[in-house]
Amino acid sequence: AIFHLAAQTAVTTSLAQPSEDFDINLRGTFNVLEAARRSGRRIPVIFASTNKVYGGLPDVTVREEDDRCVPCDAGIRANGIDEACGLDFCTPYG
Repeated sequence: AIFHLAAQTAVTTSLAQPSEDFDINLRGTFNVLEAARRSGRRIPVIFASTNKVYGGLPDVTVREEDDRCVPCDAGIRANGIDEACGLDFCTPYG
């Protein structure tokens, strides 16, 4: 399997240099997928992303708990944030 974890890592860079951000993230992902395709084998590609793809999520408050952050209303959000939650894109990073 290929675990694709690579990316440009700063929201600020996505704002200051959106073309570079695009090139690193999109072209890099394309290169990973193309390498898997060219191998001629059926290789699973596991893609990790960022919570920034959801935008600001102003209605979600989180608290630190041991080594992670969890929603303050974790009982309601026991299975994570519902896909019906509206997206609020605020940077090219997400």
